[in-house]
Amino acid sequence: MQTEKDRILELRKALEYHNYKYYIENAPEISDREFDGLMHDLEKLEEKYPEMYDPNSPTQRVGRDINQEFTYTVEITNNTGKHLKIVRVSNGLPTGVERLGNRAVEVTGCSMFVS
Repeated sequence: MQTEKDRILELRKALEYHNYKYYIENAPEISDREFDGLMHDLEKLEEKYPEMYDPNSPTQRVGRDINQEFTYTVEITNNTGKHLKIVRVSNGLPTGVERLGNRAVEVTGCSMFVS
């Protein structure tokens, strides 16, 4: 019979697998709702068994970009809709300030449209 501690290890493995399928292969096998349910189950069990703490658990990571080769294309426009420049940023979206030629652009928000 499976113990709750065994279930923690099983959930961690399953969540890692589904993260990989979703973020790397772009081929999810479960819905977001199902994923969230697994994560919730893991969070509850880890709270119940603090001795099972693992810094590598999916519950301990926030916003980790596990696909290091992904490239985003960002179109920068000002508040009047005037096009300024298209920027290609590797390994994630820019944070803080990015230099565009002689202009500094502060990133305060982002809208992405996927076609």
